[in-house]
Amino acid sequence: MNDTSPQALQQDRIVADIAAMLQIEAAELDLDALLSEQGLDSLRMITLIESWRAAGADIDFHRMMALPTAREWIAELNA
Repeated sequence: MNDTSPQALQQDRIVADIAAMLQIEAAELDLDALLSEQGLDSLRMITLIESWRAAGADIDFHRMMALPTAREWIAELNA
């Protein structure tokens, strides 16, 4: 049984989804580097956010776009 809240996403999923969007291995994603410098453009961000919304996460699009690193995304999505 999965006890994960629909509002929260697990760190492993967030990292895996971002890495997949960047076509890299999850271990290669630098959580503290700017996502934009790692190749995540606004279209890819929108795609990720929409997929997480479809999975039930309550995400403020503008707030997420203002956060520059994966570590900040993880914190926001698990707040």
